[in-house]
Amino acid sequence: MVVYNILEKAIVYTPPKNPQPGELLELAKKLNTFLVMTDREINKVTDRDLKDIWLLVHNYGTDLIMKRQELKGPIQAPTFKLPSDN
Repeated sequence: MVVYNILEKAIVYTPPKNPQPGELLELAKKLNTFLVMTDREINKVTDRDLKDIWLLVHNYGTDLIMKRQELKGPIQAPTFKLPSDN
């Protein structure tokens, strides 16, 4: 019996015990240059994953809040006028 071994490239990743989300995002950005996803693989990404990525990229929304405050000024609490008892 003759057996042929065909070399295939693979990336092996062993995550640390307590990975931080920001560190994982930076790693994903680096790996992005090496990986290509098919449409089928892209469709497997869940909405929750996309939301988590959005939050990380936008610094949990604080970047957008700061931009809004810069454009409109500080956010003021609404004031209410109580009806008089007349």
